[in-house]
Amino acid sequence: MAGPVVNIVDRQDGRPLSLQQAKQHLHVTHNDDDTYIAELVAAAVEYVETLIGVALIQTDYQSWFPAWQDCFELPRWPAMADPVPTVQYYADDTLTTLAGAYEFVRHDKQPSQLVRLASVSLPTADTRAYPIVLNWRAGYAADAVPATLVHALKLLVRHWYDNREPSVIGTISTKLEYSLQSLLNLNRIDWARVG
Repeated sequence: MAGPVVNIVDRQDGRPLSLQQAKQHLHVTHNDDDTYIAELVAAAVEYVETLIGVALIQTDYQSWFPAWQDCFELPRWPAMADPVPTVQYYADDTLTTLAGAYEFVRHDKQPSQLVRLASVSLPTADTRAYPIVLNWRAGYAADAVPATLVHALKLLVRHWYDNREPSVIGTISTKLEYSLQSLLNLNRIDWARVG
């Protein structure tokens, strides 16, 4: 069975690492590279979020599933209970909200879940490819991003700022890889514990 399609609907303004914080870490005092540094910060945020399954910025998501499931996993952490995630489905080409059928279960450093209540029978959905739609929010408030993740962003920005070409001859990047990996592993979703 195909997995879900996940789209970003809306993102809170701000970054877990501001331009000024990045410039301070880089020891850059001029404004000539501000656009480039801001692009590096955005790329670092996207890289970390994708690599470890975390939302660094509060983000509204929409996940599309091919069929009903007893348990829907929300693939970004930390998922938020406010607003309450909603389940919708297409029937007769009409999108309908299904209330009271699923319970939100939040897990620490694991994908949160919407678990079907045993007493609920699910309606028939359209035969389209992805008739089930989940609307949910995940992410940290700007001032609540773990320091380890902010530091990982700084390491990435520094590395990319100093190494603008795809390869550097005569150097070894093991220290950066180890430092970055150890910081990210502290906050990685534990997919092995899911099930």
